[in-house]
Amino acid sequence: MNHEETDAADWASWGVDYLKYDNCYNQGVPALERYTAMGEALKKTGRKIFYSICNWGQEDTASWAPKVGNSWRTTGDISDKWSSMKSNFDDNLKDRYASGPGGWNDPDMLEVGVVRSKETPNEMTVEEEKTHFALWALGKAPLIIGADLRSIRQSSLDILLNKEIIAVS
Repeated sequence: MNHEETDAADWASWGVDYLKYDNCYNQGVPALERYTAMGEALKKTGRKIFYSICNWGQEDTASWAPKVGNSWRTTGDISDKWSSMKSNFDDNLKDRYASGPGGWNDPDMLEVGVVRSKETPNEMTVEEEKTHFALWALGKAPLIIGADLRSIRQSSLDILLNKEIIAVS
């Protein structure tokens, strides 16, 4: 915070295409003020950078974020459990009116194929992963892969490469 123009200029000079601006350590500054400052700084660079607002849907995000960013979190953090995925999908529906061309509600990244460790594999079944991917596509959510592609299971990769579901999104 308070270095938005310097940071944005650096990122633009590095060729950055995507910025997820998180809510951590926000010093109590209202979300609209914080996120607008960064959005304006990004615009000043002249480089088109996809601007993802991540304040977990707090402070009535859906009412102002479409004017400020390209996507905005509508939920808390997701985990690789069916209950978490379903909760985020349901919460995302509450703000469905805000999503449209150029801006999207974001219920958090896809957990398809996420493996926390060898001792803690993904808790969703293949069928649950398929449903998760389809729901994100139907919900017009950004299809951001949260898995490590270097070690993803083939069944999960097949889900993420499903062209018919991607076309729905």
